[in-house]
Amino acid sequence: MLETRSDIISRLLTSTVQELDIPPALRAAATAEYQRVGEWLASHADAQDGWVVHPQGSFLLNTVVLPSWGDEYDVDTVCRRALAKQETTQARLKQEVGESLESYSAGQSSPGAPRALKERNRCWTLCYPSRLRFHLDVLPAIPNPEGGPSAILITDRELRNWQFSDPLAYAAWFKQQTELEFIAKRMRLAEAASTPPQQIPEWEVKTTLHHVVQVLKAHRNEHFRDELNMRPASILITTLAAHA
Repeated sequence: MLETRSDIISRLLTSTVQELDIPPALRAAATAEYQRVGEWLASHADAQDGWVVHPQGSFLLNTVVLPSWGDEYDVDTVCRRALAKQETTQARLKQEVGESLESYSAGQSSPGAPRALKERNRCWTLCYPSRLRFHLDVLPAIPNPEGGPSAILITDRELRNWQFSDPLAYAAWFKQQTELEFIAKRMRLAEAASTPPQQIPEWEVKTTLHHVVQVLKAHRNEHFRDELNMRPASILITTLAAHA
């Protein structure tokens, strides 16, 4: 059958959105690196309070796009330590995580090892060789017993009080917003590959919501290219799109 005008437009738009996404090989390299960091921290840091590193943000939501103001992908992670709030302070938690990451960075000698560690307002950033095209943001956190099972408290240099967050619960909510389409697309991919649906990695399944968020974020990046301090936060764009 001949393609209709709508078919052609749909195919062009889909191909364009795919260009915004992080390449599979780069995603695999970034995933391997944050897992390596997590395993190192778990084995070398203070074992008494337990250190767990997991992804958050666009890397967890599967809505990564390349920022227009740089050529590196952001890989956001959480370093969660099993400490009570009264056992530490924001400053001490931030410092101890930073020192551990500095030790990790200094102990790596491979060509793909981090080259520098930079402190941000809420997180630490591991910088890698430019050819890898990503950097790793590590957010220090502790459990928030007053929230849900995955709720956390995070640090902020400019604010006195602990800040609240729950990236795992947010990711679960985001996935629920498009669950039926996700299941259907995963089934189609599984049928095409002659494999069970559970063998299809979740990051390979892109729903309409995933694509829309990526397009909106790319538009944001371009529109505020010269006014980075004015750009809306990704979580605001993502939340509004998911509600819509």
